Amino acid sequence: MTASLQALLGVAGGALGPDFAGVLPDLGGAARTRELEGLLGQRNGFFAFDDALVVFPVDAPIRRLDLVRLNNGDWTAGYWHRCDGLLFFAADALGDLFALQGDKVVRFASETGLVEPVADTLEGWAAKLLADPAGEAGWPFVKAWQGANGPIEEGWRLTGKRPFVLDGAFDLQNLEQRSLPEILAYRGTLATRIHEAPPGAILKMPTLS
Repeated sequence: MTASLQALLGVAGGALGPDFAGVLPDLGGAARTRELEGLLGQRNGFFAFDDALVVFPVDAPIRRLDLVRLNNGDWTAGYWHRCDGLLFFAADALGDLFALQGDKVVRFASETGLVEPVADTLEGWAAKLLADPAGEAGWPFVKAWQGANGPIEEGWRLTGKRPFVLDGAFDLQNLEQRSLPEILAYRGTLATRIHEAPPGAILKMPTLS
C-alpha cells in the first residue's frame, strides 16, 4: 500500500466492518477499484479527522450505513442520471461524497449534483486529505459541532438548515445533524431544481423538517 494511504490509516479509527477480501464493481475503471479493494482489505471502513471523514465499510449489516446500502439507496433517484457511473465510498463532514468515476477519484457535490475531480489515484486522494483535512473533509465543522453538541451519530452527517448553496451560513446556528440518506434525498431534489431553474430564477426550498 502506498505511503499516503498508510498514513491515512495511521490517523484513522478502527474498522467499521468485518474483514473484506471481495470484489467491487469496476464501473468502467478497474485500476482505482482494485486500489479501493486494497484499502478496504486493510481496514473495512473507518472514521478519520475526528469523524469528519467516513470511509464506508462493505456489507456491514450491524452498522447504520455501508457501501452497498449507500450505493443502492433510494436517494440516488432524486439526482436522475447524475449518479450514473459513480461508486461512492466516503463522505465528508457536510455530506458531500467521494466516489470513483472511471479511473479517477471525484467529489460529488451533493447540493448541486456536480462532479468535481479530486485525484488520479486513491493515493493522491489520501495525500490531499492529509495535507488539508479542513478543506477536504470539513474537519473544523465537526470539531465545532462536537464541542457544542457532542458526537455526531453514526451514519449521520452535518447539513445546513438553510442549504449552503442558497446562502446558508457555515456556522453552528445553521448546522444540524441528519442521517446521510435523508440529507442526500433532500439535496437530490434541490440539485434537480437548480438544474431545471431558468437563468436568474429565485429558488426557494423548504428546510429539512
